[in-house]
Amino acid sequence: MTSSTKEIEQLIGKEYDKGFVTNLEADTFLPGLNEEVIAALSAKKNEPPFMLEWL
Repeated sequence: MTSSTKEIEQLIGKEYDKGFVTNLEADTFLPGLNEEVIAALSAKKNEPPFMLEWL
């Protein structure tokens, strides 16, 4: 690695020290797409029930 690459790697790995933090809400689902995941996504989006009639 060149010295500039090492410097970049150090900056990337450095923890942010300015005090600004953004807490983001995140939903996680098990990998894959199945009826349960689709129903959960639909509920999260407040979709009308007819959207799930094809399941």
